[in-house]
Amino acid sequence: MTPVTFNGCFGWLHQDGAGHGHEIAVLIYPSLNHDALNAYHANRLLADQFAAAGYPAMRFDYPNSGDSADIQGYGPHADINLWDIWRDAVDVAADTLRRQTGALRVILCGFRIGATLAALAAATRRDVAGLILLSPVIKGQSYLRQLSIEAQLHDSSLPPLTEGLRFQEICFNPATVRAIAAVDLRDIAPPSGAKIAIFAPSRGRLIEECRLAWERSGAEIFSAGFEGFEPMLTMNVEDHKAHPHVAPALAWLRGAIPSGRRGQMPPVTKPTAILNLPRITETPLRFGAGCRLFGMLCQPEQAGATDIVLIVNAGRDPRHGPGRFHVELARKLAEESVASLRLDFAGLGDSIGPPGEEDLLSSLLDTDRTADISAAIDALARLGFRNFAAYGLCAGAYHAMRAAISDPRLSRLLLVNMPLLDWRPGEGIDFIRHKNMPLRYFLGEFAKLRSWPIARHKILKSGSVLRGQLLRLASTFANAKWSPARWSRRFGGAGLTEGQKNIALLLRRNVKTLFLFGENDLGLDAVTRELDPLRTAHTFAETITIQVLANFDHLVSHEPTRRAAAQNLRAFLRRTATKPPPCAMKETALATAPAGSD
Repeated sequence: MTPVTFNGCFGWLHQDGAGHGHEIAVLIYPSLNHDALNAYHANRLLADQFAAAGYPAMRFDYPNSGDSADIQGYGPHADINLWDIWRDAVDVAADTLRRQTGALRVILCGFRIGATLAALAAATRRDVAGLILLSPVIKGQSYLRQLSIEAQLHDSSLPPLTEGLRFQEICFNPATVRAIAAVDLRDIAPPSGAKIAIFAPSRGRLIEECRLAWERSGAEIFSAGFEGFEPMLTMNVEDHKAHPHVAPALAWLRGAIPSGRRGQMPPVTKPTAILNLPRITETPLRFGAGCRLFGMLCQPEQAGATDIVLIVNAGRDPRHGPGRFHVELARKLAEESVASLRLDFAGLGDSIGPPGEEDLLSSLLDTDRTADISAAIDALARLGFRNFAAYGLCAGAYHAMRAAISDPRLSRLLLVNMPLLDWRPGEGIDFIRHKNMPLRYFLGEFAKLRSWPIARHKILKSGSVLRGQLLRLASTFANAKWSPARWSRRFGGAGLTEGQKNIALLLRRNVKTLFLFGENDLGLDAVTRELDPLRTAHTFAETITIQVLANFDHLVSHEPTRRAAAQNLRAFLRRTATKPPPCAMKETALATAPAGSD
């Protein structure tokens, strides 16, 4: 993989060892929001396997999405049509792919709304050899309705769709909504003789009507189910082995449009990797053993910043974070002269997993991330950074805390909606959820059920409920003010839990720590209950900060609370900023290199 930037977009170019000179290349169009996060890993595998089979491939982020630049002046009231900007961007992406690979023709491949953009591009270009459409959106109006319903479920106060749609990463002003609503793939005419493969979970009426219309225009259509691609539809939270099998798309491509070579071609200019934004520069970095880890370094335009924040993965999402919050946060920090590194843990995003597991998503909590974070600090120290903080959301907060325990170079922690202070390998996410939920929640849920058989099925299906609630009760008892265990701890006795020992260690090291929670987040009660016995420590008040935000959901869905959260995080960094001590780098043989360098 080699990073590439063009017209403010960031992407990855995948090529085999032969490099330049293939006749056909594949351009992969991402989807948006949840769809983009869920399918990110699958798109990387697709690009790898296309390239290995002799089809150079490129995947990229649209403007205002992923790692790409934001469109200046775009907003809820601006009369700028984001949809047309994306259509222009995908044309530039196709031209860039051909220029970098020497390909004569391109295959356009997309998932969900990305498949829609691919089909629209094919209707206007003469160099399209074929299409691979994965669960395509046929009607823009239906897609918008689906997004609107999802947004309303999270916030019933949102304005009607005609006034635009702002939810998580989605930022559609009225002009963009109108443009998307007008899209209907049944009305377009792909090039006569074009070969098109459609992989869809079900053959609904719209897909069948689209297929028939395209066949009448002279296209050659192959239709198949979605077997192997199912992991693209939902976020795989826990299963270490479940990953998409993209062989059906590759098998069709090899049979329908064989790859060819044009002979030896003159070398092309090495693709640009640095993204220059207003007052900010973003540079992709590879580092760690074998340069298998990846991060996006975001720096203020003015050189000389020594403070840096490591922004780590939330759950199994790529480095952008849910709702693209991590990108927004990084760029706001850079405006205040604080650099950041949006880091992908090994096996997530664009960091490669260990040998033998390169194609697998690494575990959410069972995988130890301390080595990844320390490798990032090593790399950044070589670039001149001296004062290190770590930010994490949900599981990322847990890994950031664990890294600070093992690496004393981390002096500040920003932990958002942290679900727990201690993790026992093998405990499932459902178990943690059941342990954190108040008993009244479960009693209320069961009170709604109308029959005992249904209730019994619910209990059996959630077998960890009872064990989680018993552990919750034991923890509450142990941390109660009148508990003998608490008084024993207060006077130097044993009995600290592993999580409390970790916090006690951070207190002794004077690691400034912010715990930021939504008022209804399940981790709030669990973590504060664990912290409560440590409040008597004389350094607690000056070291630990706990803040609670109203209307702040677990995955930072709403724009106003995203802004409030970012303001609190930046204020904490300003308040705790100190002159960094000389940094003694760890002895290391690991290399740091801009991604894409030899």
